[in-house]
Amino acid sequence: MWLRDAIFGVDKKAAPPPGGLLTMHPEYGYAYRLVHGIVYPPFAEEAAIDELRSRDWSRQGDVLVATYPKCGTTWMQQIVLLLLANGDASKVLDPMEQAPWVDREASLRRRKGASIDPVVDAEASPDFSNRRCFKTHAPYHLLPCADGFSRGKIIVVVRNPKDAAASMYSHYLGLPQFRYSGPWDHFFDLFVNGNVGHGDYFDHILGWRREACAPNILWLSFEQTASDVRGTAVQVAGFLGIDLDDAALDNVVQAASFDSMKKAHQLRVQTGAQRMGSKSHFRSGTSGGWRSRFTVAQSDQLDDIFQAKMENSDIITDYGKGLRFRGTARIPPDGDDNQKPGA
Repeated sequence: MWLRDAIFGVDKKAAPPPGGLLTMHPEYGYAYRLVHGIVYPPFAEEAAIDELRSRDWSRQGDVLVATYPKCGTTWMQQIVLLLLANGDASKVLDPMEQAPWVDREASLRRRKGASIDPVVDAEASPDFSNRRCFKTHAPYHLLPCADGFSRGKIIVVVRNPKDAAASMYSHYLGLPQFRYSGPWDHFFDLFVNGNVGHGDYFDHILGWRREACAPNILWLSFEQTASDVRGTAVQVAGFLGIDLDDAALDNVVQAASFDSMKKAHQLRVQTGAQRMGSKSHFRSGTSGGWRSRFTVAQSDQLDDIFQAKMENSDIITDYGKGLRFRGTARIPPDGDDNQKPGA
């Protein structure tokens, strides 16, 4: 395996070795691949992702959950699947498998020399109203479907960058395929330089925000879901054209609570049914936990980047404990925090 000599950063202009698998640090590890210059997980196969991007394989009724990593992806997959199942939680066995990560599944098939068609041509299940759900962590310019997923609908979920970074660090430590053992200080430097996840956090969310006024895109936040699961479920149901009675909605809310999802995941781990994510995939489900991880200097450094990157944006960022911003403007405690379309 090829090892970088530099401690931090990625030489994205350097030609990758045969096979394309790279390692971020000779001691701490962190395996990755580059997809058009963007850091992707070790599974990534650029040719497979380009094939996904070359055609509009979406169907009427399809749903795509699109997030930067560790921003509430699985939570939204759970909500969507429960809504499609009319609140029947017994049908949602594992949201990470039943709403597959399309870039990953296509990449794994291509690496085996197989066609990606079974991924994009998969039949919808009657358990989910004959509608399909997928996820992606791709930046918008690498959206794994041509024509903006035109026949389906996209739900974008964002989270404040400090909680996303702290959660991502714990997540990568728990995933053997990343082979990562670095200290938090090392990971923080990778994060602020855009060398984790699916590239730079700010470039990722700003790229998606530029498309947020498209009629097939709904923009939500992790913090919104954490504070009001029912309200989020109602909003998603309306966007997807799903009409549930109060009893079915109650079932969705109960099965989409963070505690319920965490218990279900732990049961999958205990019974050996867990195949996706890390054993500790579900951590706290709360906002503001970054304060126990960040040093003051790190918080200030990310704040400086935030001010530079988000100056002309209308994205609402909620750091918890009433610290919220629209773009870079502080929202007062009684201020309007409704997300306006477009950026």
